[in-house]
Formats: sequence, structure tokens, C-alpha cells
Amino acid sequence: MAGFGSKKEITKRDMNFFAEFTAAAARVTRLLTYGVIGLVFVMVVIIAIVVYCLIRNTVISKQISDMQALLASPEYTSLDAEAANLAEALDVKNNYFYTLSQMRKQVDTTPDASVDLARLLGKSIPSDTYVENYEISGSSLAFNGYSFSYYSIVDMVNILNNSDVFSLPVQMTVSRVAAAEVGTLEDFLENGIDNYYSYQITGTLTADIYVTIARYSNNGETITSLGSVDTEKYAAGTMYTVGDIAKYQANGVNYKLSSINIDGKTISADDLASIQASGEFKNIATKNTEISLYYVVDTNPEATAEGGNA
Repeated sequence: MAGFGSKKEITKRDMNFFAEFTAAAARVTRLLTYGVIGLVFVMVVIIAIVVYCLIRNTVISKQISDMQALLASPEYTSLDAEAANLAEALDVKNNYFYTLSQMRKQVDTTPDASVDLARLLGKSIPSDTYVENYEISGSSLAFNGYSFSYYSIVDMVNILNNSDVFSLPVQMTVSRVAAAEVGTLEDFLENGIDNYYSYQITGTLTADIYVTIARYSNNGETITSLGSVDTEKYAAGTMYTVGDIAKYQANGVNYKLSSINIDGKTISADDLASIQASGEFKNIATKNTEISLYYVVDTNPEATAEGGNA
């Protein structure tokens, strides 16, 4: 029996086989145990999430129900009507404020008839000259009359030009007239003067320049004022600046500049783009000026601010 091992060796191989089989079975058992534990853990987590979602949905549903009940209460059902009434009242007051500011502008831009001007004119008139008509209209002075001497009229004009009342030299028109055009024959015989001169004098008074600024909302269909009309006074020939005009806020609404109208004329697109970039408008005060700024609702005010406003 040389080809076979001894009985003791066979028994030893059998014991090794059973030992390896038992170890492998133990490993499989452990893996199955871990798998079952992991599966149970996952199921517990899923159940916990489902329970949480159910509770959360129940709470949210309760909150929605409470909010719906609150909005359905008389306290809140009247808010829409109250908001509409307040908006209408605000619009009425805004228009009233705009009208008052327009009236104030008329008062501010209407020059006073200065008593000093009348006194200056009285001192300038020679004894052989008199004034027949005298009128101040805006920033202009005009008067006419008669004189016995042409040079007396020239002297009067020189006195007026040497004063600081007029911004430009006074203009004079003189013509010789017949005595009969001035008075009656008895007046002519009494005076004994047959030389009469009719004169017309006009001058531009030294006056302040008024710049009026008004802001409007233009939605394409209606134009609504965005507040009062502001009037500023400047010395003639000085530079003035209207700043912070690229954007505007009124009644909690943000607006951005869309167009500018100056004395009834709309400025060009290039000039508008330049003003929108700098955020200000500059000009020289040479005459009374009305500036109308038109805005549209700004749906993205942050982007407008980043675009470069003064």
C-alpha cells in the first residue's frame, strides 16, 4: 500500500479541511450579519426621514391654514381697498404739491419792479427832457418821451450805461419831430422852442437767471409728476450743475433717467448717454431755463448703480 498515506495522515488532512471550512463559514456569517445590520440601519434612517417629512408637512399645512384664515379675516380683507385709497390720496397730494411748486416758480422767476431803478431813471432825466411812457417787462426796461435837445438824450443814456443796472449797453433811438406833434400851438409859443426830439430807449436789466427742474414718470402711456418743481437762482454767466439725476426714488419706487427736455426740446441720444454715465447736467446760466427729467421704473437698481451714477 505504498501509493496511499497512512491513516494518521488522512485524518490530519480531514481535520485541516474541516477547520478551513469552519473558518470560511464564520467569515460568511459575519458578512451576512454586517449586511443585515447595515440594511436595518438604512431602513431606520429612511423611516426617520419619512416620519420627519410627514411631521413637517403637517406643520406647514397647519401654518398655511392659519395664514389663509388670517388673510380671510376682516382685518386683512379690507387692506386692498385701504391701499388703493391711500395710493389715490397720495396721487392727489402729489399733484397738489406739484401745482403749488409751479405757482411758487412763477413767483420766484417774476422780477420785482425795483424802486432804485425808478430813482435812477429820475436822476438821469435832464431838465429839458421828460418821459411819456415807462415799462418793465421781465428783464427789459423800455421808456420813451421827448426832449428839447438831442445831447440831453445822449447824456441821459450815458448816465444809465455807467450804472450797474443794465447787463448790456442801453439802446437809443432818436428822431426829430415838429412842435405840433408835441403840444398845442399855445405851448409852442410859450416855450419859444421849435426843436423837439422824440426818443425810445430800451435796455436789458441785470437780473438773476432761474433754472427750473421738474421730474416726471413716463410709462409710455401716462406722464406723472414725481414731486415738486425746484427753482434755483444763478448769476448770469455762471456755471450751474444739476447732480444725481441718473436715478431717482419716489414713494419707495426706484427710477432711472430715460430722457431730458430743455425748454421744450429733447436732447440727443449721445448727450443723454453722457449725462446718464456722469449722473449730472452742466450748463451756463444765460437765460431762464426749464429742465424736465423723465424717468422709467428701474427693475434692477443695483445694475443701474454699477453703471456709474454721480
